[in-house]
Amino acid sequence: MSTLKRTVMAAIATAALVVASVLLLDSHAGHSSPRPHRPQEAPSTAALTPQQTLIARAQDGFLGGYLPYLDGAGTARRLPVASITAREQAARGGQIPAAFRDGPLRVTHVSGTNTGYSAQRTITASNRSESYLVTLQLLVTPHGWQVAQVATPDLAMDDHTRPVLGPSVPAAGRLASRRFAIDYATYRDTTSAAAPAPMTATAQTELENGQDPLASATRSREQPRLRGLRFGPLEGTEFSVTATVHAGGQHQRFTVLMVKQAGQWECDAFL
Repeated sequence: MSTLKRTVMAAIATAALVVASVLLLDSHAGHSSPRPHRPQEAPSTAALTPQQTLIARAQDGFLGGYLPYLDGAGTARRLPVASITAREQAARGGQIPAAFRDGPLRVTHVSGTNTGYSAQRTITASNRSESYLVTLQLLVTPHGWQVAQVATPDLAMDDHTRPVLGPSVPAAGRLASRRFAIDYATYRDTTSAAAPAPMTATAQTELENGQDPLASATRSREQPRLRGLRFGPLEGTEFSVTATVHAGGQHQRFTVLMVKQAGQWECDAFL
């Protein structure tokens, strides 16, 4: 038998053996039970890297001093883990007006990016009714990570943080404003039938015609609480005042014009 013929015969025999093996395996597979599907486990949350841990410590250290300051306590000159520039920026940014302080501020969201030597964090801090955005720029210094700059929240809500120019409102006018604000909010927010007083005929007509700011307020059993007053400048014998009250689980704001007539301060109109 020639060499070529022997080679061809060997190849045919090998192919036959392979086919038989495959048929035998398929026969066994047809009678075996399928293996149950095991879903892959979700990857565990990766731990913070050493760099991220140091950044988080600097961020938390700064916020531990800045958030109380933002809420009206302490001074910006002593903020921890902060550069002189960051402290000056925090001081210029000011503090939340008293009328909007509604429980302690807490961090509700953090996002940001970082490189080998810098990081940026955008923080949302919230109380019960308001939220404030703070952006931090952190840098590596010879003493570790530090807040180099801070972009403070916009606190110019309805000019509540801007100083009022002109003569100050007398104590009697302030007291009358406080009393009227509480009585008016109680009248509109609860089932009280007593109309606020004193009022001029103009204000009385506006109230009776539903032309006042809380005319559509949802009534509740909660006694309104006065959260703050912002006075406009005194012009002769009148001034405007914006009151913030908390009732029915929310803040309400309204502005009235107070005028002095016959020796007493009274509401002259709803603005």
